[in-house]
Amino acid sequence: MNKEEQYKSIVNFIDSYINNPPYYVNRDTVLAHVLNMLKTNFKYMDWVGVYLKKDAEDLLYLGMYLGSIGCDLIPFSKGVCGKCISTKETQLVPNVHLLPYHIACSSSTNSEIVTFFKFKDGKQGVLDIDSDEFDSFDEIDKKYLEEISSKFINF
Repeated sequence: MNKEEQYKSIVNFIDSYINNPPYYVNRDTVLAHVLNMLKTNFKYMDWVGVYLKKDAEDLLYLGMYLGSIGCDLIPFSKGVCGKCISTKETQLVPNVHLLPYHIACSSSTNSEIVTFFKFKDGKQGVLDIDSDEFDSFDEIDKKYLEEISSKFINF
């Protein structure tokens, strides 16, 4: 299965929850499945997780993730995640070491992609994915990770 087909299977999985939900849909369950599928299907994804906006503060806190220990709190003014939540625009970074505002939660991270999302209740956050390789993410990743993140509004 190629990269696009792998992403499409994740999108189809989310769509199945939206269109044919089990008797009780818990967004944390769906999110856990999505994070697991991303980390399992894409070997270049070394850290996959979410940061959520702290109510009434310009601060992100660590949510569900797979990988090494992440940063507990990220101010909007710092890091790739802070830039993404501030601008609500995807951040695709081929080399994190070239960014003066990068936060090194893991010293092994070399590239990163972060997408914005919003849940049905208005809670905002970012989907953050790190790689230990340089230039791991491309326009295919961007396209499908944005699509996946946009579907979180249903939960």
